Amino acid sequence: MHAQPPDTSRYPYPTARSGGLFLMLAGLTTVVATLLGGAAPLQPIVFSIGFALSIVIGLVLLRRRLSYGEQPRTQRRAVVAALFLEGGMTPHGGE
Repeated sequence: MHAQPPDTSRYPYPTARSGGLFLMLAGLTTVVATLLGGAAPLQPIVFSIGFALSIVIGLVLLRRRLSYGEQPRTQRRAVVAALFLEGGMTPHGGE
């Protein structure tokens, strides 16, 4: 007996679980980079690598497994805009 796929019309944000995983991984990355930062507010190499891994794991590799369907166009645009904003706030070296 095969399980029925979930009714995607019931889920206004079908990728909320993969997005939540991404947020948890990004938050963990921020905490670890802050703890390893020493004199700096956070360790930029740890933060950059951890943030990139958070994107790959949460939004690429596990997206289909954790989602209830495809994102609506508006949600997809919001995610892309948030990633660009986050990338603009990522430390790029210097003081």
